[in-house]
Amino acid sequence: MDTQQIQKKYDNLAKNKYVENYEYHRWFKSSPAKTGYIMTLKAIKGHFLNGKKFKGSYFELGPGAGTWTRVMHENSEFDSLKLVDVSENMLEQAKNNLKDFNDIDYTVSNFLDYIPNKKYDVFFSSRVLEYIPDKQEAVKKIFDMLNNNGEGYLITKTPKDFINKLLKRKNSRMHQGQVKACRLKCIFKEVGFREVTEYPVTISVPVFKSNIINRLVHFILYRLPLNKLSGFLSESYAIKFKK
Repeated sequence: MDTQQIQKKYDNLAKNKYVENYEYHRWFKSSPAKTGYIMTLKAIKGHFLNGKKFKGSYFELGPGAGTWTRVMHENSEFDSLKLVDVSENMLEQAKNNLKDFNDIDYTVSNFLDYIPNKKYDVFFSSRVLEYIPDKQEAVKKIFDMLNNNGEGYLITKTPKDFINKLLKRKNSRMHQGQVKACRLKCIFKEVGFREVTEYPVTISVPVFKSNIINRLVHFILYRLPLNKLSGFLSESYAIKFKK
């Protein structure tokens, strides 16, 4: 799917299917959704925040309904926050959910078309990169828009090529752009980032389909850099990086 199709999909989800309540349906409605939220929250706090109070300017790509924006805002001391999302309707939900914060600027735009008017100290994005066709260009843009010593944390979906082949299933059209962690790490290094580390974010153990087992395995593995086991079990992973 191209960017325009992604935009239409999320506009429709925010405006029609999950009117004013995308965050609840995405992260809190069901037990698997809550498990995904808990894992992602632990990963962000354990890998990136880790007791650190970020300061300066913050840029988030694809905030959706503002779920992780709130976490980053409440655990940091930013002077300003910039949120860019391709979906206008989703960004409206973010504005509503984050209405208690008055230091946030919102822009509707395709990331590759967006022209920043300043540089940022912190970059964050969750589950967006897989929708961007040119990964090299996207990472280069992140590099260019960060200040020297700027830091970032990017979460994206893990390709399941082996499992899909084993089960004779195909990725949906929406998820054709997933990229392997080793390849993405190479792109970040090629562009010029340093201290590039991969981590598991959400874990899904095949066969059992148990939220309890998933959370237990996640608790054991999530603090360690991505390895063969956590890479195989991860449903999503993160790249942590510094300019």
